[in-house]
Amino acid sequence: MKNTRNRIKIALLLMTMLILSMVFVSGATAEAVTDEIDQEVEVALIEQNPELDLNPDTTIKSYDTEKPYWYLLEADKNQQKTLLKYIDECYTSKQKKNEMKKSMKDIWNRYPDSITEEDMIVLGQVDVAIAEYLNDKHGVNDRVSVRWTATPHQKMTRIAVKKVGITDYYADIASNAADDPDTWPYPQIWQSYNHYYDPVADNGLAAVNCDSHAGVAAAYYDGGQLSAAYTELGYASHYLIDVGNPLHTGMVTNQTLNQWVHYDYEDYVTANWNSNYNFESVVSNNNNDYYVSDPEAVAQDLAEYSNAYLSSLWMEIYYNENTWESSATVKLNTERVLLKSAKYNIGLVKYMRR
Repeated sequence: MKNTRNRIKIALLLMTMLILSMVFVSGATAEAVTDEIDQEVEVALIEQNPELDLNPDTTIKSYDTEKPYWYLLEADKNQQKTLLKYIDECYTSKQKKNEMKKSMKDIWNRYPDSITEEDMIVLGQVDVAIAEYLNDKHGVNDRVSVRWTATPHQKMTRIAVKKVGITDYYADIASNAADDPDTWPYPQIWQSYNHYYDPVADNGLAAVNCDSHAGVAAAYYDGGQLSAAYTELGYASHYLIDVGNPLHTGMVTNQTLNQWVHYDYEDYVTANWNSNYNFESVVSNNNNDYYVSDPEAVAQDLAEYSNAYLSSLWMEIYYNENTWESSATVKLNTERVLLKSAKYNIGLVKYMRR
């Protein structure tokens, strides 16, 4: 009888210990989740406001950007006048300016039926002369690198993390890391190649870099190393957001020569981020996401989408250097690529946490 009582006592003690251990484990798990999840944020993403039509704008003119000097050859009558004006402002002799203007008029009269190798030499000279003038006028030498500025990168990443219901602590970690890749010490050409993906030529490393950092982020997350996970998420988000910029998706040779176009567009987005056009509101008002299972494929898809706006954006900026910022078309298409980027960015956060 005594042995029976002892066995019962031991059994009850073991059961009590088991129950207590389950409570403690449950409590520890809940604490870990609470540290990451902001309970005040609605986690379910429900679209509450009408949004932009994300179908590609079929009304914009598309150009063959693989053709050498296409933006000089395809100039319409008004753009031709602007180009001749640019030549007048170039840093060369009056005689050389007159020769270039005469040659351009002749080329335009014959294009596209009869373009010679000699014409290509002239086009190259004109392109370089104008680029030298416009790069200088727009202060390219005072700028550091070809990239989105820090504001869109950090803001878009933080918004995406918060949309999934994560606390400020981890949202700030991801946000602070989101502009770091632009500061990594690579040579200029290699740095640009890292932040670029051309869906037409299938080159550039931005999509691969997005995938690589997203994979590392997911591994850290699965291992419970949340700070490291959200840091890597910030890096992955950086490369994804990069290819949401049309000027990160092609025309690398043209942009290397005419860097002012790239810089001016990125300055435009930053200047209108939370004032004037308030591009940030496009991102913050979005409550939808795209499912992400392959970050590299997603980055390639986003690049293909934004690339559709590349040639028209280039022509608008190049031939309207002082007025393009008031273009309703540029504003609308910028909102489109930002919204598409925002949806994929939320999906990227969910990918890491899945």
